Amino acid sequence: MSSIKDLSKDISIYAIGNIAQRAVIFILLPLYTNVLSMSEYGLVETIAVTIQILIFFMDIGMSRSVLRYYSRYQDDPSQLGHLTTTGLILMLFSGISTLAVGILFQKSLSNILFGDPKYSTVLIWTLISSFLQTVNLWIVILYRAKRQAGRYVLVSILNLVMLTALTFYFVRYLRLGVFGVLYAQCIVYLLIDTALLAGTLNLRRGQIGFSWGLARQLFNFGFPLIFTMAGMLAMNSIDRFFLVHFRGFEDVAIYSLGVRIAAMLGMLTVTPFQLAWGPFLFSKEKQDMSKFASRFFTYLIFILTFGGTIFLFFSKELVLLLSSENYLDSQGVVVFMLVSIALMGVYYWAGGLVNLVEKTWKLGFIVIFAAISNVTLNYILTPKFGWVGAAWSDVLATGIAAGLTFSIAIKNYHISFENRRILIIGLFIFCSWSFYFLTQNTIVGWASVGMRVIALLVGLLLFIPMHFITDYEYKKVRGMITSIKTRYS
Repeated sequence: MSSIKDLSKDISIYAIGNIAQRAVIFILLPLYTNVLSMSEYGLVETIAVTIQILIFFMDIGMSRSVLRYYSRYQDDPSQLGHLTTTGLILMLFSGISTLAVGILFQKSLSNILFGDPKYSTVLIWTLISSFLQTVNLWIVILYRAKRQAGRYVLVSILNLVMLTALTFYFVRYLRLGVFGVLYAQCIVYLLIDTALLAGTLNLRRGQIGFSWGLARQLFNFGFPLIFTMAGMLAMNSIDRFFLVHFRGFEDVAIYSLGVRIAAMLGMLTVTPFQLAWGPFLFSKEKQDMSKFASRFFTYLIFILTFGGTIFLFFSKELVLLLSSENYLDSQGVVVFMLVSIALMGVYYWAGGLVNLVEKTWKLGFIVIFAAISNVTLNYILTPKFGWVGAAWSDVLATGIAAGLTFSIAIKNYHISFENRRILIIGLFIFCSWSFYFLTQNTIVGWASVGMRVIALLVGLLLFIPMHFITDYEYKKVRGMITSIKTRYS
């Protein structure tokens, strides 16, 4: 139980930091959807996806490789210093090279990414922002490797405050449109990177140096991850580019708002779990984690299920809160994306176990296969069905990745799942989602909101007579409550 307590503590802290880091997106959504036109907002979202892709090419898997081996060299400051500086040098070389190639072929790339060469200036600022965010990623990765979750939170909050204020000023008051978004990103990340990078590395003389041996080790682990991350980017991002070319930026706007709303669930659950799960497993690599992984899988599925149901029940209200009636079609996107996020949670749970036994090459093949499936499905479905086709493609491709990774994980870890509790969760999903779709158009107004709240409470209370929570867990929860009362009494 101490392992669960340690991991839960890390997840809770990372959740706070991740909320602060990602909250800027949701805080700025009303600004984007009300000040910018739908086409401009669609372009902003396409830029955001492009930045994710560019960060991948600039980082080339080095940050994850350093994260993997950091604990192994923690007792040897000299080797640890060489590990981090070797990875950083490789990242900087890749980042600068990507930046140069992008500027050199700016018109061709802007035509491919944004559907028109006239966006070449937008592409240049996107490249600069991507490079600065890649450096920022390294700061965050080092905090994770050192398990300094508190500093991760502080940097995330700093990022939130500065980026929100500057973007609001540039877009709302100076009316700089899409360029205002990019200018704010470049200024904020430049300031944060300059202030924090040297202090985060904290290296002394003799600890700085490039090692070809460590470079090979980093590449051996990171190279397969390049294919994995490329596949994940294709799975999560390629739909936006298909929509740009076949439907236009307005369809991208509708689709992206729905993705953003559903991503709130991921921000609160899947992302903090992912951030804590990998380093936690690596720190316990000499222990048998089968029983622990089984129990935590149940907890993860329960949280994703109940959280997803809340977002489903109030998806319309969330769309109207963050935008206007012009974006009501985004409610349908939310439904698809909630399923996709739950599947992504399963993928990260299983992927952590696969990474622990250093079989990352298998993840590479799985994700590439899922990515090819996603590209194929988007090519077939998006031109005809628009965002609906893109949403179906995303869910099916994520399901493929989650299913195949899950099968590899349970082969390496003969996990005995808590089938009875998982069955209860499945029953809750069936009843609650059926209730939503059957009453969606029959009950309206405040009566509808009240009925949904009651349905959620009833569904949650039904877990008690079904004995979902074990006596041991009840005892632990009561102990935690008693401890908190004693501490603050």
